[in-house]
Amino acid sequence: MRKAHRRKRTSLERLRNLSRELHLDERCLQAVFAHAPIMILYKDIDDRIIRINKYAADFLGVEEEAVEGLHSYELFPADPQAYYKNDMEIIKSGQAKMNYRTIIPVHTRGGIKTIDALISKIPHMDCCGNAIGLIIFLIPIEATEGSEDIPGD
Repeated sequence: MRKAHRRKRTSLERLRNLSRELHLDERCLQAVFAHAPIMILYKDIDDRIIRINKYAADFLGVEEEAVEGLHSYELFPADPQAYYKNDMEIIKSGQAKMNYRTIIPVHTRGGIKTIDALISKIPHMDCCGNAIGLIIFLIPIEATEGSEDIPGD
């Protein structure tokens, strides 16, 4: 009986330790997301923006919560069908598309701003290997057309 009790206590301690580690990992990832000096967007498979980080919100001149739930074409108005097609190819293939350069017009508080950017798109997979979204890293290289300074510069 004592052995069973000891095993149960050891299992419970392991579970508590794992829970603490998971919570620490989650807080660490949240800190990276919040403070990364690049734009990070998370979209679902229906092309809705689920979340953006502070850098992206500052760059766009919006509150982070203000864009949650918007379709991406509401922020990125140029050729939304081509962007969505590209996103769906990445989602369906499960293969990331890394470090490609493009010029993107974006809606900001001050109007439309065109940015030259380096982009990486990574499919977000669930525990069964199904793509459930897209994580986008966008590094503004240069802002044009009377744009404001890039945050952090």
